[in-house]
Amino acid sequence: MDPVGGATVTVLEAVTGRVLRWVVADGSGHYRIDGLAPGAVKVRATKAGFMPSYANGRTTPGTADVYVLQAGQTLSQGWDPMVLYLDVMPEAVVQGQVLSWMDPIAGATVTVLDADTGKVLGSAISDGQGDYRIGMLPMGRVKVRGSMTGHVTSFADSGTSFATARAYALLPGETLSQSWDPMRLYLDIAPEAVIDGTVLGDGVPLAAATVTVLEASTAKVLGWTLTDATGHYRLGSLPTTTVKVRATKGGWLPGFANGRATLAAGDPIQLTGGQTTTNPWLDLEREAAIEGQVLGWMDPLSFATVAVVDARTGRILRTATADTQGEYRIGGLAAGEVKIRATAPGWLPGWADNATTFAAATVYTLQAGQTLTESWDPMRLYLDLTPESAITGSVMGFSNNPDNPWDDPLRGVTVTALDPVTRHVLGWTTTDEFGQFRVGMLPMEKVLLRASKPGWVTSYAGPVQAWPWGWPEPVALSIYEAATIQGQVLGNMDPLGGATVTVLDAVTGKVLGSTVADSSGDYRVTGLPNVDVKVRATRTGWYSGFADGAGTFATAHVFTLVEGVTLQQSWDPMVLYLDLRPRTVG
Repeated sequence: MDPVGGATVTVLEAVTGRVLRWVVADGSGHYRIDGLAPGAVKVRATKAGFMPSYANGRTTPGTADVYVLQAGQTLSQGWDPMVLYLDVMPEAVVQGQVLSWMDPIAGATVTVLDADTGKVLGSAISDGQGDYRIGMLPMGRVKVRGSMTGHVTSFADSGTSFATARAYALLPGETLSQSWDPMRLYLDIAPEAVIDGTVLGDGVPLAAATVTVLEASTAKVLGWTLTDATGHYRLGSLPTTTVKVRATKGGWLPGFANGRATLAAGDPIQLTGGQTTTNPWLDLEREAAIEGQVLGWMDPLSFATVAVVDARTGRILRTATADTQGEYRIGGLAAGEVKIRATAPGWLPGWADNATTFAAATVYTLQAGQTLTESWDPMRLYLDLTPESAITGSVMGFSNNPDNPWDDPLRGVTVTALDPVTRHVLGWTTTDEFGQFRVGMLPMEKVLLRASKPGWVTSYAGPVQAWPWGWPEPVALSIYEAATIQGQVLGNMDPLGGATVTVLDAVTGKVLGSTVADSSGDYRVTGLPNVDVKVRATRTGWYSGFADGAGTFATAHVFTLVEGVTLQQSWDPMVLYLDLRPRTVG
């Protein structure tokens, strides 16, 4: 905001940027440029040690304001509105020294980059002592990079990439200089490591293969190149580190150095700056492929997913999506035994040649370089999916509690479709807020339906026939609220906390439910079916006992439970009276 004498003010043609006239401002920063023809112009101010500036604070020709001069007009600076405001900012400077393995190095290129955008703001070449100076830099955040042929590109203060490089804040007129204490702008570009070799395919030099060098510990790509007509490659600008080398080419399986097939198994190779590592063995094998067509009830099935599965482990090796005609091709496969599966929304999964399970699926043996193709005679790779069958319906919840009887659609009920013979689960779903359900992806056969929910008695229906795309008439299922038993455990007529109350089937003695009484002896056992039961209480240090004074299961009172009804202890008449006696000691 202070007057700057000696600045050069230049008038430029707005469209072409051609200089029309210029003048040097006086000691007070004043200037006047006469003899201008009418037309559109831009105005720029420059001075050594300052950043070029265009009128009204613009910094580039593209953003500069355009003024249209009229014959006989004098365009004068003004503040309201702002016209011809020229304020040049002092340049910022970055200076330091480039090293290579701690020795000064000449001829390195040092580049200052905008820390946010990566745009190049300025550059310089280091001199015989490795020194450099880059001026005419704007204020802002910057990063500093050093590069040179035969060396690894590095960023100041040991940054290995633009993303990880240290950012520096430049102020107008500031000179950011390298220092050692604190360390700042330390720039050491190490000699490159080089890897050199040949890629083979089935033992023959392979042209146009992509060779990629990966950092062994992170799999980060450090560099890549293509092999020439003789299969040869050379890749430099690599750091001193441990790497793995991969070769790829369409129609061939990827391979790692020394005959390894995967990154995990790939041999690590140590690279050293200034040295060339030669001839890591890379010999690729031709890929196997599978191609065919997916059908659905004998018609082409668009966009089905086809998976190639390892025949021994069941691991998916590769997948592909069929096109609009159901046709697919899966390449990049290694030799070995596989099984083929197809899936599609609304269709049951199927395996090649009409198998319905992995265990029953046909095993195909792939050969390197072979494409296994679907055929009809003999039948091979035949994939014909069956549409899913489904059952829809609703679940009604019933309560027999006389205090709150109701029968309403019930949400949150798990509806499970079971094989009627084996009880194997074929599918399941949960009812929505309206009690409705749909169990899909079922085979076209009869299934047993089971409805279950915590606190409710499980119920069954069917067998019910499942049909493709849904049962024509919804199935109605009923489920009843479970019975509950609650009361209090006593010991010598006092509340006995911590006692275990167990509800047993009155016929079989099977445990149907249990709980531990609270500190007041109170208990509640829920989720019980409508069966005859006996109730027992136990606690360490006390004789076990059954409800209403019985001492054994055989003599215990039988209670009949009803769904949705709570069997409540009472004194008149006496029901569920549990009073234990203490064990004597000595």
